Amino acid sequence: MFDMTKTKTKEKLQVKFLQFLSKHKGLFTLPEFKFLIDMCLGILKTHAVINNKIAIGLLEAISPKNVCKRFTRHLNKADLGVKIQ
Repeated sequence: MFDMTKTKTKEKLQVKFLQFLSKHKGLFTLPEFKFLIDMCLGILKTHAVINNKIAIGLLEAISPKNVCKRFTRHLNKADLGVKIQ
């Protein structure tokens, strides 16, 4: 029972968060926006902020190593932090 409630709450939170992010879609390029969504949902799913754990938790079709490289490439962008703030 508790697991079902927890799952439904997590799904509702993800939907609300995506709705919030969609309002700011015009500020980012498409790859940056996809990164932002993946990173945020990864944090919500894995309860971790470690790049490697998030990449593993997303279960994407490409290897976690390549996902980590993609995340690192975006995180190293100087202007992305300013856009997010």
